[in-house]
Amino acid sequence: MDDLQEIAEHAAGLLQAPATLEDRDFHLVAYAAHGDTIDPVRLDSILRRRATGTVRARFESHGIARAKGPVRIPADPSLGQLGRLCLPVRWNNVTYGYLWLLDDEERITPDQAAEAMPLCDRAALLMARQARERDDLGWKVADLLSTHPEPRTRAADDLTGITAPPFTVAVLRTPSPEPLNPWLLPHSVLTTFWQRDHVLLIPATTSTPTTLDRARLLLEERNAPVQIGVHSPCPTLDDVHESWQRARVAARVATPGETRDWNTLGALR
Repeated sequence: MDDLQEIAEHAAGLLQAPATLEDRDFHLVAYAAHGDTIDPVRLDSILRRRATGTVRARFESHGIARAKGPVRIPADPSLGQLGRLCLPVRWNNVTYGYLWLLDDEERITPDQAAEAMPLCDRAALLMARQARERDDLGWKVADLLSTHPEPRTRAADDLTGITAPPFTVAVLRTPSPEPLNPWLLPHSVLTTFWQRDHVLLIPATTSTPTTLDRARLLLEERNAPVQIGVHSPCPTLDDVHESWQRARVAARVATPGETRDWNTLGALR
């Protein structure tokens, strides 16, 4: 089973309960059909593609981040929250996410929950693999920004065939370093964190405004004002370093909440 959506659907069928799969930051990864069984917390998570900070804190207070087995979250009638079962998605003692089953009447038995845990193991392996692949690509993008030509050339060779020019290079600057989850950006976008800035490599086949709006929202969720600078076109991987330098200038000129394009800076360059 090589698809996270398929795993969520299989878990819902196996346990006969509505299921969602979220990453460890409570962003929605996949969900199975719910029918009439849903509550405001689940509906909001699906519509927003993530749980709120309040919901996250409430659920984490039950120890799910360190749990190695199923954890029951009781109902909260004051919030309209149904009872649910959390199955941790872990690989090599690292929590990568959570499989959630709405189970207000506690119909899922411990034996049934145990039967579903191999699905969580498979999901964790896939999520761990995705995280590793993203990290590896992030290091290669960082090498494109190096001051030394050798690692830049090597990284350009390694990324040839993985992504294709032309690109828009974007720099996202916040007052203090904040994490940006690359899983929540289009898969075609390559990212890295370099010299205290997030750097995005956006191919022409992907919408730059949509990507930047999404990245800005993810950072602003952490109460971080974002200055964005962009430069395009970047015609080849060998030109990423120069485009990044130009995008940095544009980000430095931008005010919080603003996106500036190096091509329109004029005398501010």
